[in-house]
Amino acid sequence: MLISPTDFDKEQIAITLLTHAERKGMSVLREAATNSEFADTIRLRIGDSDRIYHGVSALSCTEVRNLVAEMPEHSRQVGDRLYYVLDTDIDGRPHHADIFATLPRGSTSAKAAWRVQRSRLMQIVQRGLIAATDFRNGLDPNSEHEV
Repeated sequence: MLISPTDFDKEQIAITLLTHAERKGMSVLREAATNSEFADTIRLRIGDSDRIYHGVSALSCTEVRNLVAEMPEHSRQVGDRLYYVLDTDIDGRPHHADIFATLPRGSTSAKAAWRVQRSRLMQIVQRGLIAATDFRNGLDPNSEHEV
């Protein structure tokens, strides 16, 4: 889910969305989540602030898991996985998961490696953009019923 201004600012995805994968996990909901689960999560993320729900980025966990190092650099060997996806069940959100960045080998700064690999994850996220009006027939997070 893309919430402005934290994830989406000035009509583009904020890099901070991806840095969550490096620090605490980039929170996602699986496609099997109900409309209520999506709506509850959107309401939770917006809270009582002036944040705005812009839509979602539909991406494949397989595609994220298939992001691997293509050349030996930044303490990565060819084929090293860059991200992994873990189910992180949360009360009321059984389809919740997190995307995490893997740690590079050796003593090289993880930040340097992550900076290089972010662009590949960003391409996947950008490619999957769906406007709020188009996602699940215009899912209204303020509605109490399934759409």
